[in-house]
Amino acid sequence: MDEFKFSTGIVVKIKRVSPFLISDVLKTIPRPRPPVQEVDYGDGVKRQEENPAHPSYELALEEYNQRVTELSTRITLRRGVEADIDYAALSQIKEELAADFGVELEEKDDLIAYIKYVATGSPDDVRRLAAAILSESQPSEEAIQANVDSFRG
Repeated sequence: MDEFKFSTGIVVKIKRVSPFLISDVLKTIPRPRPPVQEVDYGDGVKRQEENPAHPSYELALEEYNQRVTELSTRITLRRGVEADIDYAALSQIKEELAADFGVELEEKDDLIAYIKYVATGSPDDVRRLAAAILSESQPSEEAIQANVDSFRG
């Protein structure tokens, strides 16, 4: 298991996440279909065709993409990160936001909340963390070469 260091100095352990797990979970989210509308070609022929430029479809597709990204990120963080959660720091952030802004954080998973609200210091941290976990989940060049070499007779 490798370590990852956030820009805040917090270090967590990262582990492999099966790309099949992420893919199978994402398959459960139905992709929206564009609405069908009648198109008149002016020659007396009218056809029913999908309209991917329809505003309601564009909105539904945007919501779908956000949901896919959110779920993919949650699976990656939940399965790919091990951390000693600093519950005092997490509680302090929650209390300060409630007292100062009347906001209750919507994240209920302590590990994900810790990563999002305590460990992460920049948007680049999230990108680097995801890349580190996913690169952990891919075979290295050395592993590929070792397998290729094992087939040579």
